[in-house]
Order: sequence, then C-alpha cells, then structure tokens
Amino acid sequence: MDGKNDAGLRVLVACACVAIIVAVGYYLIGEYRTHQGEHEAATQRALADVLRKGCLEDLASAGSTYDPHPKAVANCLSMGALTDAEVQAREDLIGVKLR
Repeated sequence: MDGKNDAGLRVLVACACVAIIVAVGYYLIGEYRTHQGEHEAATQRALADVLRKGCLEDLASAGSTYDPHPKAVANCLSMGALTDAEVQAREDLIGVKLR
C-alpha cells in the first residue's frame, strides 16, 4: 500500500509541475504580446507624426511659387494627416484650389 501512495504522490507532484510550467508560459506569452502591441502602437504614432509633418510642409509651401503634386493634399486629407479646415484656410489664403 505504501508504494501505491508514493506513485499517486509522484503523479500529483508531476501534475503540479506541469501546471506551473503552463501558467508561467501563458504569463510570458501575454507579456510578450503586450510589449509587441505597445511597440507597434509607438511605431504607428511615429509614422503618423512624420506623415503629418510632411503634409503640413507641403501645405505651407503650396502657393504661387510651389505647386505640390496634384494628389498630395488629397492624399493627406484621405489619410487623416490634414483636416478640411486646414486645407480650406490655406486655399483661401493663396487663392488656389489644392484638392
């Protein structure tokens, strides 16, 4: 009877070890995914900032001496880097339709 209890105890300890290993793995995978999500969000914010800066430079330089690509301002509007109010204000200022 003593050997039977030892075998049951060994199975119980083995199951507990497997459960701990699975729980730690689950936690680590969750932390990795969180880190990846934060990294991707930071990259997207940086790209959006660069896009907005470029669009604002194109909009500011648009005028009688510089005419940006015909679709540049429209692309900036469709991507959300510029607002309609910003483009309208620049169009009113220079007297040229940019979209």
